[in-house]
Amino acid sequence: MIVSLIITEVRIRPVLTAVAESSAKNTASEAVNEAIRLTLGSEDLKYENLVTLTKNKDDTVTAIIVDSIKLNTVCAEIRGLITDYFSKLSERTISVPIGSLTGIDMLSGKGPQIHAGITLSGSAVTSVRNDFQTAGINQTRHQMILDVNTKIYVLMQSGNFSAEISNSIVIAETVIVGNVPEIYSDGSDDMWQNLTGYE
Repeated sequence: MIVSLIITEVRIRPVLTAVAESSAKNTASEAVNEAIRLTLGSEDLKYENLVTLTKNKDDTVTAIIVDSIKLNTVCAEIRGLITDYFSKLSERTISVPIGSLTGIDMLSGKGPQIHAGITLSGSAVTSVRNDFQTAGINQTRHQMILDVNTKIYVLMQSGNFSAEISNSIVIAETVIVGNVPEIYSDGSDDMWQNLTGYE
């Protein structure tokens, strides 16, 4: 009897953990997508509202100045919405068919369901990075990319674990005609960067 219970536990735990991890990652993706939809839908995040291009007398772009205050506000808002999403989650139930525990392909997904309760919580880290790519002869594409790294924690009777997902979303872009500007600034006096050789 004890041996049978041990064998059953050994078979059930990894399957339940895999299902719980899949459910957790889906929930994290939902939280991120909803936060981005609400934030980017309400903010005026056009390229020209985030970036100031400085030009010389020949109308060549010489510097890019980013509105870091607006970008930091966007990042904070997305983090806050994701945190709120997780805080409203209640315990949920996952189910696994007994046939999936046998290891036999033809029985997978069949039979009565085994149920387990899980509790989810999570946190997120957001940042914006700039990417410069060649877009043609004498043209450079500048993209502002929002990175969202979410860590979700799963509490269940058979054990606790965490999972991470990463999302990258282009929030603004433009094509600069001419050479890559030698100066990039995030809007603060002490954060100038030389972009020569930027990858």
